[in-house]
Amino acid sequence: MKNKGIIIRFFIVLCVLCVGCDTSMGKQEFVEKVNTHVNYNCIQAKSPFILKCRYLPAKYLALKEIKTKSGVNEAKAFPAEIMKFENGLYFELVIGLNNGEKTIENLATTNEEYTSVLSSLTYQMQESFYAVINGKDTVKPIYCNYTNTYNNAPDVQLTYCFPKKKFEAIMEEKVELRYKDRVFGISDIVSFTFLKKNLFNNIPKIKELE
Repeated sequence: MKNKGIIIRFFIVLCVLCVGCDTSMGKQEFVEKVNTHVNYNCIQAKSPFILKCRYLPAKYLALKEIKTKSGVNEAKAFPAEIMKFENGLYFELVIGLNNGEKTIENLATTNEEYTSVLSSLTYQMQESFYAVINGKDTVKPIYCNYTNTYNNAPDVQLTYCFPKKKFEAIMEEKVELRYKDRVFGISDIVSFTFLKKNLFNNIPKIKELE
């Protein structure tokens, strides 16, 4: 029995070490993980729509920002770029049709309809997305940015920023992000759940920059 206890403890230590091995990765691997890993991505189907919510860590946003600038020393610019995003928690909400067709084209067939839908996406969507922490505390986003245009992509893409300090102060284990539709005719409230540890602790280091 004593030997069995030693083996179990050794196995637990080995598992912890293996988890630690995944905390550092290259830039491309980091971006791919944020784009695809279940820790940072939630998907809900509300026929005929597919709704996706993705957590965007400050490091991820900093990398995207640096990528838009030419002749920049990434290692030197990286800390300053992170500072721009460190006070917020950013989430991307993507709303698309499950048949792959352009979402807005299915809502707007005339210039007048397009103008109305675009106005709704630009000015009303901030009120449609909010966080519920610990099942009771409601937190609204600081801002919402409609990030794509009519002929650019089939899906509607929006980026939301929430106050990071507010989340840190009251969040216990998880947060539920809720989308209450005002534009597309989705009757149910759509929910996406993220764990606190994945928003604050389980963010891998980037080998080339940290």
